[in-house]
Amino acid sequence: MNNIKQIFAKCDKCSHEWYIKQFENVRIEGSIDKTFFTCPACHHEYLCYYADLVVRDLQAKLRKVQNKVFSAAGKRLRTLKQEEVELNNAIKERMQSLKVQMEGSD
Repeated sequence: MNNIKQIFAKCDKCSHEWYIKQFENVRIEGSIDKTFFTCPACHHEYLCYYADLVVRDLQAKLRKVQNKVFSAAGKRLRTLKQEEVELNNAIKERMQSLKVQMEGSD
C-alpha cells in the first residue's frame, strides 16, 4: 500500500464521507497492477489506474525529466517541458488502453 496525503472523498453509492489515507495495489494479471481505494462503509471500489511495465517505464522517464526541469533554463527548459507533456500523454493513453483491456469500454 502507498502512503499518500489525505484526500477527502464521498462515496457515490452510500454517501459516506472520509479521508483516503492509502491506495491499495494488487497485481491482477501478468505485470498489470491495479491501484484503487475503497469506501470503508460499503466497500465500493474506486479505480485509480492500471499500470504495466510500459507505464512504469514511462513514469520513471517522467520522474527523470521532472528532476532535470529544476535546473534547466531557456531552450533546454522548453524542451524538457515538452518532453514532460508528451510523457504524460503517453502514460494517460496507455493507462486508458489498459483500462479498456481489463474492464472493457465504458
